[in-house]
Amino acid sequence: MLLLFKFKSYLNILLMVELSNILFNKAARKSIYYAREVFLKMTLVRKTH
Repeated sequence: MLLLFKFKSYLNILLMVELSNILFNKAARKSIYYAREVFLKMTLVRKTH
């Protein structure tokens, strides 16, 4: 019985880690995309002036 409980809590931890990884990856991708956009705008501004 205790082993089953431990296994369940282990699965819960794995699930939490997976979810946080997915969320982190999404956020990282968004921030990288945003940074690239800003960088492109900056270079465009520099070229036009």
